[in-house]
Amino acid sequence: MQPSFDHRIRTMNKALTEVILPAIDPDNKGAVEQLQLVVGSLNLMNEQIDYAHWFEVTDGRSMVAMAEKLAGISGQSIDPATEKAIASVRDAGSRHNVTLTAVRQANYDLREALSAMIARILENSDAATHRAVSLAVIDMSEDQTSRERAFVAKTGFDVFPESLKSIADALAAAPAG
Repeated sequence: MQPSFDHRIRTMNKALTEVILPAIDPDNKGAVEQLQLVVGSLNLMNEQIDYAHWFEVTDGRSMVAMAEKLAGISGQSIDPATEKAIASVRDAGSRHNVTLTAVRQANYDLREALSAMIARILENSDAATHRAVSLAVIDMSEDQTSRERAFVAKTGFDVFPESLKSIADALAAAPAG
């Protein structure tokens, strides 16, 4: 039987807090602090692990929607490099037999292509198109930031914790793609 990630992370945390932490000299503040960071990171990973694939697929779909929206705003067709990146994101996000790393790489490649697409549009457009593109980027950024804030909420570092959504709620709120 394969132990779950959740079980293994909880076991590591228990060993770190119940065995290793008491064995550390309390005057060694650096070691105590580093151990607490490791325990906190493991707790964060434990929360994130069930949502990691969903998060990456949602991020990719959001960027695909953005590329399509930008093409509509600019009246330009999507260039071949961006089309190829979109196809990779769609493929990686639709299959079960693809690693999370592969989904992330496809997203990274699309993010790069999308940045280049935005630069090309802004280079060759009028003020109204600039404004429309800027507003589209801001809208996408707000959605993306909401998901990212939810994904790392357990760190406790958010300046507006009262406005945080759960990871599941933030991902469910993303536009379907």
